[in-house]
Amino acid sequence: MEPRTIVAATVVALVALSACAGASEGARTAVTEVEVEAEPGATDVAPPAPAEPDVTGGEPRPWHLSGSSPDEVLLELTSSGGCTEFVGWVTEETEEAVTVEARWEPADPGGVCRAILLIETHRLALAAPLGDRDLVGCHRADCRAVPSFEDDPAVGAGGAAGSVVTDGGSVVVDDGQHRWGFTLDGEPTWQAPGGGWPELGGSVLVEHDFQRTVTATDVRTGERIWQLDGVTRGPVVGDLVIVCPPEQIDLPPPHEAFVAAVSLADGTERWRVEDEACFTDSYATDGEVIAAVDLGRGGDDDLEADGVMVIRDLADGGVRHEVPLGSNAVPVGPVAFDGGFAVAEHDGGALLLVDAAGTLTRHADVPGYVVGAVGTVLLVQQRETLVAVDAADGTERWREPSPSGVSAPFAADGTTLLRTGRDAVERLDPTDGSVRWRAAIGRSPRVAFAEHGGVVYLATSTALLALDADTGARHWWAPLDAP
Repeated sequence: MEPRTIVAATVVALVALSACAGASEGARTAVTEVEVEAEPGATDVAPPAPAEPDVTGGEPRPWHLSGSSPDEVLLELTSSGGCTEFVGWVTEETEEAVTVEARWEPADPGGVCRAILLIETHRLALAAPLGDRDLVGCHRADCRAVPSFEDDPAVGAGGAAGSVVTDGGSVVVDDGQHRWGFTLDGEPTWQAPGGGWPELGGSVLVEHDFQRTVTATDVRTGERIWQLDGVTRGPVVGDLVIVCPPEQIDLPPPHEAFVAAVSLADGTERWRVEDEACFTDSYATDGEVIAAVDLGRGGDDDLEADGVMVIRDLADGGVRHEVPLGSNAVPVGPVAFDGGFAVAEHDGGALLLVDAAGTLTRHADVPGYVVGAVGTVLLVQQRETLVAVDAADGTERWREPSPSGVSAPFAADGTTLLRTGRDAVERLDPTDGSVRWRAAIGRSPRVAFAEHGGVVYLATSTALLALDADTGARHWWAPLDAP
């Protein structure tokens, strides 16, 4: 791959993000060289340099350190304002300190205050690791401390890790705004705008976006392979992706209704079931069948309707089981676990389990919402507590505090359970909640990860790390450079 340099623009200067790699062994930076051919008749006169933003106005407002790369060269800062306008970030780096100001100014006095919380996030690439230097300017006694949501409403709005997907040959990170492709060795291969819901099958990355479009790209190059309009996607299973029309509440009936499976390779349709309600957002799969809760034609208009779990064969879309859930409250889910599917009532009143044979079991004594599964252990959120429940009999295995509303400290991908702290992650044994290992990751408001081939690929708000799944030892890390 040809070397390239990526340069990120700050408000006061252009900082080469390749410094992130040079400051720490094991950090890798994206590289590419772009040549531009001159237009016919073009001269050698350089275009005028863009004017630097004026950051002399405004007043400094509080900010907090929301993220940092493992070597503390790349910092993520977050500030908020209301009835104000953001002016810019002012930074100064010396051998003794890093000083930062987030400048805001009052909105136009003659305008209307929208009373909307405005969030500004800034990635600051330092010339050297922060280390023991002072970090100042946040309007608090300790700018490295983690403030509470009550102290700063922007605490929960730091850079999101989003999602990580891998197929055993590539890794893709999507934080909702940017998307990066990497090799399994941490070498960056491409960047693109992020967002939507990406999922990976083989070497094809499939995305369902907000424009009722499903797009497939080559995960090795980031180039588009095919695109389908007017549909949303369900799970990717093997060489298929499930699609159907999205909810069309803004269009008059009759609405098109079908469930179909299309080829990952070229987007051609393999099978279609006509006149079926679309409930793609709640599909789940165990690799052999797909399951969803069908609320009938009434949908959300009939909140007292009993839901039916429909389990379909992946080969042709045929129905294997239709299981009435017998719930007075609309069931939500499902979540796949080893041996079946779990759903919860929308009011958190009970846990409903359907096994591979279509047998329903209701656990009225297990309230809450199913937020994940690891093997046969279900993770149920109950107010401010995460409860691990054995899917075999509904018994409680263990419980841990899990404050909701800001950033959930637990994450699961079906095989691995992680608990995140302010600057580290712990892998937990799902059967008893004990800690298997702990690894430093730099600071991040939240993480996303995927495990494959004995490696946990974990994304923070500033970096992608590869950790040994058994020991937590770090193989490498790479900065997530924002273009």
